[in-house]
Amino acid sequence: MAELAAVDPARAAEYAFGSYLDGDGRAAPSFERAVDAWAVASDIPVDEGLLIRARSVWDLTRAERAAAEAQRVAQAAERRARLEPVKWSTWEFSGEIRFGSLVTAEDFDARDFTDLGKIAHTGAGTEEGLDNLALNSARHAHLAGGNQGVSYAFVVNSQWTVDLLVYTRSVCRRG
Repeated sequence: MAELAAVDPARAAEYAFGSYLDGDGRAAPSFERAVDAWAVASDIPVDEGLLIRARSVWDLTRAERAAAEAQRVAQAAERRARLEPVKWSTWEFSGEIRFGSLVTAEDFDARDFTDLGKIAHTGAGTEEGLDNLALNSARHAHLAGGNQGVSYAFVVNSQWTVDLLVYTRSVCRRG
């Protein structure tokens, strides 16, 4: 913002308002409330000229957000149409790792997260093999060089990408 203000000092407040809308003002319900909150927080006097420039920033920001949301919704619809639960090649892996009620992220170390990350991003590393993957189906993988393991499933999230849901961990082999 400092660079932009240096180029055109008269528009410094306008640049600041755009930054505010990208941060604290993101959830402002109306232009008026956003300007009021920003002016108070920034200790900036609001005049008619500033209101006109701020309105254009508001309108542009809202249009950009609407376009991004429309694109996000369209992409999710495309993923939904393409997704086949028993055909992993139709999935888009999110790379997200979620944890069930029996485990948390704190139950795993950096090496475990490397292994889980590979599974979450590609599906590779499952003991059942890629050709046997299916959504919402129990799977397992070995950790710590095979001495430990996790049980998990691949689940679809609200964006129609596929997350890894880890729901239990074994810290030793039986027998």
